[in-house]
Amino acid sequence: MRNHLLLTALFLLPAAAAAADESPSIPTAEEIVARMGSRDLQRQVSIEGYAGMRRYVLDNQHLHKRAEMLVQVQGDPDGTKHFEVVSEEGWKAAHKHVLRKMLESESETSHPKLAPKLESIPKTTTSKWLERK
Repeated sequence: MRNHLLLTALFLLPAAAAAADESPSIPTAEEIVARMGSRDLQRQVSIEGYAGMRRYVLDNQHLHKRAEMLVQVQGDPDGTKHFEVVSEEGWKAAHKHVLRKMLESESETSHPKLAPKLESIPKTTTSKWLERK
């Protein structure tokens, strides 16, 4: 019985190796960038009517200071986010220098004209992501 198992395993090994060679090909950089652009466009379209509440908490245990901010966020059809502070509690310097600046930065980078754009990779660029031997 044991010999039958070993013999079967020996016959299956070449079949498994052949199946491994037929794995899907690795996508090119251009295909990856195109897919990323397509998914980003889908995300922007789905953000239309997006509204929600966020709660940010900054806790500095070393200085024994804490700041908390409740924010309402709304998304435009073009992907731009708008924030409105509902309440602030705690460490005032953190609100001014950290939390509000973070909201400004996210609002600015969500604007389609300022957000980084995916550009196609020049044809002269070649890269190997995975090298097979």
